[in-house]
Amino acid sequence: MRGFRLNAGYREWLRASLTYAESFGIDRREVNNLSLPLQDVDTNGKAWGLETEFAFFHRRLIILPTYFFSAGGRYHLDGNQYSHGFVSFKGDQVGGLLMNLNWGLHPSAYIDDDGIDDTPYERARKSGTEIKHLGLYIGILTNLYFKIDWWRLNDTNFIGAFGQERRRPFAGILSNDDPIDQNVQNLLLGQAIRLFPEQSTVLSAARRFGAPLGEELDFTLDWDVMQNWKVWATVGVFYPMRYFSTAGLIQGTPQGNTRFVGFQTGMKLVF
Repeated sequence: MRGFRLNAGYREWLRASLTYAESFGIDRREVNNLSLPLQDVDTNGKAWGLETEFAFFHRRLIILPTYFFSAGGRYHLDGNQYSHGFVSFKGDQVGGLLMNLNWGLHPSAYIDDDGIDDTPYERARKSGTEIKHLGLYIGILTNLYFKIDWWRLNDTNFIGAFGQERRRPFAGILSNDDPIDQNVQNLLLGQAIRLFPEQSTVLSAARRFGAPLGEELDFTLDWDVMQNWKVWATVGVFYPMRYFSTAGLIQGTPQGNTRFVGFQTGMKLVF
């Protein structure tokens, strides 16, 4: 793992941070029941992060645009994986009330105590992701803030069988287009299944790769009642997109395109 970070700012109005990281190596696989080695999977991938903060009126108005991109896994025509893409040392979860607190989504594969967690189909998803976030914080009173946060998540895994274009860092920062033509994808899926019929379930699930996961919108009230007493309330709504409307490989995981809402309130006392 290697990388760098650049920080900059101008008075109290602007703060910015650009981060780059790169992972590289090999995930050695154990032998199978026939004592034949399974295919090793590399950990070669890159990640970029851009965090900015614009503050006005003595920080009564704060605008927070942020961006993150980590390269996802790469898969052969038959659906077998040959790269994890970028692999981190776990890091933060992503999103707000629903994606972070409820699902525990991580924006990349990461090293765990039992190897590498690369789980694009599980509920607590750990896989390559592009994240666009915009926060708007408004100081209603000196001790009361109203916050709006929006996140858009896109999958960055790649399988060449479907002719999709690989997502590139910063390439879609101002666009929310789905890069996949579903009619072409279904045509190529049929051809791939004819070549590898034993992999039909895996290939069908891989239609998720490169698809938009969804958008989350959170509304929060933060009230600093006293210096050591804080109260907050958040309501969030998540809009699943094509990633979740495409059947995966694991039963019981989130699936479908029905939006859902969550609410949280709490307080913090410091002594």
